[in-house]
Amino acid sequence: MSGHSHDDQSALRLRVLQNNLATISERLDGALRLLSAISSLSQAPVRAKGPAQAADQMLDVLVRALDNIMNCSVMIYDAGSNQLRMLAVRGQAEFFGDTVFGGSQHLTFRPGEGIAGRVYSEQQPVFWSEKTVPQSPLKVFADSDIPAAIACLPLQVREGCLGVLNLSFSDPMDFTFNEQRNLVLLSQVVANAIHNLILLDQPAAS
Repeated sequence: MSGHSHDDQSALRLRVLQNNLATISERLDGALRLLSAISSLSQAPVRAKGPAQAADQMLDVLVRALDNIMNCSVMIYDAGSNQLRMLAVRGQAEFFGDTVFGGSQHLTFRPGEGIAGRVYSEQQPVFWSEKTVPQSPLKVFADSDIPAAIACLPLQVREGCLGVLNLSFSDPMDFTFNEQRNLVLLSQVVANAIHNLILLDQPAAS
């Protein structure tokens, strides 16, 4: 009996060790992917001519880096019209030759209006998945696919909030603490890059 008990304990320890190694490997892979995405996001503005092109190139990085991503966009607040206006939009469909985004390229929101306007006003991210709330909170166009999950994050810098980063996903998301933290980190990189280019553009415009 003692021999069997010892074998059972050894097998249990082995399974625990294997599970721990798998968890560590998964976390390491996630950390490496995050660092790679941050590095790519940081390099994009160097080649860009202005905030719009930088946003477009950074969204391209996010589309390639994030799993199950459908579309992503950057909206910037325009004080003159008191609206959030689209700066750039990218999506997975572009890799298959489809560049149509319906009416989303012309969407605008006032502060407090819709998810984007609320995120901008409150400067707090919103994460939604049909896993938890079946009814989509998005305004969807007739020719658009309804995402299974969305994340809307404020583009915050020291001086305030520039706008929002919108991400839509084709599959439901758990939005774990780590996933939310990683998306916030990515949004901060995007915000800082766009803000720096806006500052660089100001002397030329004056």
